Amino acid sequence: MWSEIQPDFVKIDRHFIDGIAEDKLKHHFVKAMQNLAESCSAKIVAEGIENEADCLAVRDLGIALGQGYLIAMPESEPRTLPSEKAHPPDQESWRRRLPGRHFRQPEM
Repeated sequence: MWSEIQPDFVKIDRHFIDGIAEDKLKHHFVKAMQNLAESCSAKIVAEGIENEADCLAVRDLGIALGQGYLIAMPESEPRTLPSEKAHPPDQESWRRRLPGRHFRQPEM
């Protein structure tokens, strides 16, 4: 279905993101999705980023967009994950660094 729809964005459910830093199976699954997304020119949005270790694991897989309590309150738009190899900023730092960030939505 992914190849037929060719979405611009694909959200990975929080089930696969929560604990990804310690769970090798989740890591491999998300890495496979990221590789597939790259080959289809889609962007992955990692949902449910709630701690620093998972944020770093997701970022290190090459996923640039995420949502979760570490970044902002639920229902917010995806935010760009920090690219530097330092620890991700706290929630307030995200808001100061990324005000008004908007992302293109898939056309229907």
